[in-house]
Amino acid sequence: MKRFISIFLISLFPAVLLAEDVVVEGFWLDIDENSGTASLIKGDYHGDIIIPESILYGGIKYTITEIDRYAFSNSDITSVVCPNSIINIGNAAFWQCKNLISVVLSENITNIEQQVFEECKNLTSINIPDGVKSIGYLAFADCEKLKFVKFPKDLVTIGQNAFGGTAIEEAVLYDKLETIGRTAFVKCLQLKNIKMPKSVKKIGEFAFNLCSNLQTIELQSDPIIGECAFKNCTGLKEFYCNSIIVPTAYTNAFEGSNITNAKLYVPERCINDYKSKVPWNGFGTIVSISGGDDHGERLKCEKPTIFYNKGKLNFQSSTDGVTFYYTIKNNDTQFCQGDNVELSVTYLINVYATKTGYIDSETATATLCWIDVEPKKEGFTNGISYVRSHGVVIQASEGFFNISGAEDGTPISVYNTAGQMVGSVKASSETTIVNTMLQEGEIGIVKIGDKSIKVLMK
Repeated sequence: MKRFISIFLISLFPAVLLAEDVVVEGFWLDIDENSGTASLIKGDYHGDIIIPESILYGGIKYTITEIDRYAFSNSDITSVVCPNSIINIGNAAFWQCKNLISVVLSENITNIEQQVFEECKNLTSINIPDGVKSIGYLAFADCEKLKFVKFPKDLVTIGQNAFGGTAIEEAVLYDKLETIGRTAFVKCLQLKNIKMPKSVKKIGEFAFNLCSNLQTIELQSDPIIGECAFKNCTGLKEFYCNSIIVPTAYTNAFEGSNITNAKLYVPERCINDYKSKVPWNGFGTIVSISGGDDHGERLKCEKPTIFYNKGKLNFQSSTDGVTFYYTIKNNDTQFCQGDNVELSVTYLINVYATKTGYIDSETATATLCWIDVEPKKEGFTNGISYVRSHGVVIQASEGFFNISGAEDGTPISVYNTAGQMVGSVKASSETTIVNTMLQEGEIGIVKIGDKSIKVLMK
């Protein structure tokens, strides 16, 4: 049985129970006594929101497992941190939150429902947990400042107009994705490159319509390409297709994209098949991608990402079957003499991906450092101070800092060299993203807890 509960403090009078309102510790809730769970519902929310995993009411602990539809919609919240107890976020839960800048999602959600973040005009980045399998209709539509999206590895479906009108520049998609829906990336004016994994079976109608800065498209398989899927992609220069089966495409798939000035790269043994079929034969130049020495005729390995977890560095690339080559430098390791050594306890990591027949990837760089855990409580063992710590990896690129390894809830701030704060978030369980707008070549001072590290923006 569900019931609505409300607690208000009015002057000096005790809390008053009202039948249809819900406010417990500042959150509007629908409590289910049978299951011991609670759902966040529509309420009057403001500023930074940190949702607790559970609340106490009447001496009973209720776990918060859901954010109901429209719960925060059209509110003036600026950030939200969701606990991992949440397994569902309802339709339009954050719709038209125009001041929302930062979101940390639960690692245990499996779907991004329709319109959840639609028209969140100031949302700049989102880290979608790897367990998410579908992104719904209009989920991030018209988030006009949304530049960076970490797509989940288990993603199967991107729904209709899910990212339409965003500022996303690159979409790194993984090999479980099957469907890119109608108008999924329509009018993404900053999107420059898109690579479809082998698993993609369908690219919907108008999926990339009006992506005027889209320059490079890569297909690894032979999906069905819908009507006007790449219409008005006026900046298109290169289309790579690794499939020996010519993908089925509507004749107007590239309408308005001026493909007579673009190059199509296809496997050598089936180049004549592409030359004989519409719309592929409309490309001005069709080139073989097998066995050539010209780097322009080969695909490039995707730039690696670097993670740190449980004492191990992990390298990942969305290009299958690559080999990683890396260097790790530590300026603290020196042979000299004296009675003290100043230690930075940091490592500079460089890694690139390589694969036979592919161009080597760009080199990814990161800084690995150790953050003390409760340094004031540590003791001494055999004359050496023993300090518990955990490793943190920091990557800097295009104004964003990607930080992995920091404990949940750890405050992270970034400052420029003038001492001005340019970004601030709370650490999440995997990768935390800080948008700073720092330019290439600028130094960012990243403060994690009590530790500060200088990192060069790439």
